[in-house]
Amino acid sequence: MQRSNDAFCTCRNQLIKKGIGNVLVIRSLPFYVQKLKIQKLICEPYALNPSPYKMSKKNIVEFIKPRKTVPGPSNFEQEVNRWELTKDTFGKIA
Repeated sequence: MQRSNDAFCTCRNQLIKKGIGNVLVIRSLPFYVQKLKIQKLICEPYALNPSPYKMSKKNIVEFIKPRKTVPGPSNFEQEVNRWELTKDTFGKIA
């Protein structure tokens, strides 16, 4: 079991900071926009999470506002940042 876990960690470490998250978001967006007919995709990650900022630099998502909230029953109160991707923005990047 330890051997497979080590292989997973090695693979994961090689993928970190490679932009894989951006690719996965962009490839999954057609499903949300076309199949589910959404007009706006909203994400509210922990404010200190750097990944959405990286995506915003590539004009994939737009920063809307920060706010304090308790995201779920097992979470603590925390700052989150609201990010949005509209159907119009998706059309530009797809």
